[in-house]
Amino acid sequence: RNSSTVFVNVTVNTAPTLNVTIVPASPTQESQLNCSFTVSDADSDTVSANVTWLNGSSAYTASDASFGPVALGTWLNNGTGAIPANTTRKGQDWTCVVTVEDGTIAVSANASTTIGNTAPTLTNTTGILPDNANTTDALSYSLMASDLDGDALTLRVNWTGDDGQLYEENLTIAAGSTPASSQSVTVNLSSTNTTPGMNITLRIMGTDGTDNSNALQAMASIRSANTPPVIDSTSPGEGFINSQENNT
Repeated sequence: RNSSTVFVNVTVNTAPTLNVTIVPASPTQESQLNCSFTVSDADSDTVSANVTWLNGSSAYTASDASFGPVALGTWLNNGTGAIPANTTRKGQDWTCVVTVEDGTIAVSANASTTIGNTAPTLTNTTGILPDNANTTDALSYSLMASDLDGDALTLRVNWTGDDGQLYEENLTIAAGSTPASSQSVTVNLSSTNTTPGMNITLRIMGTDGTDNSNALQAMASIRSANTPPVIDSTSPGEGFINSQENNT
């Protein structure tokens, strides 16, 4: 009886490996969210990839993207399939899901991030008014306050003179009706706080309770008030007569 040995070569496919991150690591509403990933495959198979996003538990299909074939070992997706800036809102949880396939085996991985706070912004619209103020003038200064997240703001307003603080107040600005809405604010200083020749400095900074805004500063100098001339009630004729009498 004859016997024979049969050798069978079996090729075992190795699943690709996948690493996913969201860039930037600490996004705000102003950030574009990029789902970046790298793929490795021990068999050097041709690999394709699909990117999907979740806002919380809801699919966000507008940025779905497919890649294929992908370059192995190289970070991919710096823009394609991204979530555009100002699409997100503070406090939202976003998840990027990447699925890669080598023709036989599909592998998925994901990364998540939470949208953080955006600091408020202050923009001056005038300097200290009026120009060339004197001691009878009340001073005013106008600005625009905005917060991309629509948060309520507190403005710390500090007026100082040559010898120190003149007036300080905290102003509360209600939350914007829509995110990124701007609100006009005017701050004032009474003329009773100023003296002739005084140098005035105004400093304003805002906060949304989490982050501080940029600081605004303005300066002005106070002139003496113009005093009208005083006219002597003595008539010119009387003065002339008295002068003549004094000379006799």
